[in-house]
Amino acid sequence: MDPISVEALSSLSDVLAELLPPGANPSLNPGLELYPLRITPTGLGGFVGLHHGPEGEILGRRLEASARVAVKAANVDKLGEAVTAVTSALLAADRTVLRSKGILRLDLDSIGPKPEPPGPAEREVQFKILYEFLKRPTEAGDVIQRIPIDFELGRGNPMRTLADLRFGAGSLPLFEVFDDPGATGRPSDWRENAAEERIEQLANVSSAVRVPENPRKEGTWLVLRTAPSRPPVRDFLLRTTLRSGGAGGIGLAFRWQDVDNFYFFLMHTDAERTYRVLGKKVGGAFAALETPALDNTRGFETGRLYDVKLSAEGPAFAVHLDGERILEGEDSSLPGPGRVGLMSRNNQQAFFYRVSLVQL
Repeated sequence: MDPISVEALSSLSDVLAELLPPGANPSLNPGLELYPLRITPTGLGGFVGLHHGPEGEILGRRLEASARVAVKAANVDKLGEAVTAVTSALLAADRTVLRSKGILRLDLDSIGPKPEPPGPAEREVQFKILYEFLKRPTEAGDVIQRIPIDFELGRGNPMRTLADLRFGAGSLPLFEVFDDPGATGRPSDWRENAAEERIEQLANVSSAVRVPENPRKEGTWLVLRTAPSRPPVRDFLLRTTLRSGGAGGIGLAFRWQDVDNFYFFLMHTDAERTYRVLGKKVGGAFAALETPALDNTRGFETGRLYDVKLSAEGPAFAVHLDGERILEGEDSSLPGPGRVGLMSRNNQQAFFYRVSLVQL
């Protein structure tokens, strides 16, 4: 395990220990065991941003873990009260406070069986946690000129952050809605969910064509508006955190000119088919890339939170999912700059939590 991942585990342990309520005396304090399930680089290949004072890089890891808490009490009769105190301390904690500590999701997984007297008054409570760890520099260091995510980007050009948006109240006006004119189920239903800190799309906008190999992927798009500080972009790194609560398709749009000219990444899962694809719509017609990018063996897991990173440099495109390179293709049909956005197709539970855009 790399040193930053080790620090991430230690940091999460400290955060949970701080949240857990103390016992009636030190000998009855809850015991904590932490088991990592999955660790992936966060940000752009582990690079999150630049820190000033001291100057250096901010590096990150995203950690999925199982936390097992041994709840203790003076006797079995008081154990229920102790279990309630522990579960309430974690599950009822203010979401803003949890996010400020790096906890993106915290769910109760299981509660162990109640012990029988005269056994020890101890009961295990298990939680599942999604945690984001950011390591800031403690002293000035070198600042990277490129972002490593398993391929070379930037060619030495300076990079510029155009957007770094965490969604919540007031996010939707930053975008513009487009429904494909050939889609069924219009209009789309894009909305803010401030409580869940996300943007949602809840309408079943789609078409009758469902075969993965068919390039027609009519849907709905939420496209980021341009601004003087956020112009159209040709070469970039685009990142989003997303989740689908049900079957259908979810993804991204890029180099968007209008509803008839753009590229897209889409991953799809339903009872009959799964796939991941990079495609295009040019002059009003959907088509595969000149160098096709289709994986019809995998889609996504319903309910799972994904970190998606999409890169475009000239005609070359690539997609990483939770740090794994899953697709790459090439196309020169739309060589100029364009806008970026979110995509939903045949999906009534498409959820997006953030967007960051770095110009190369």
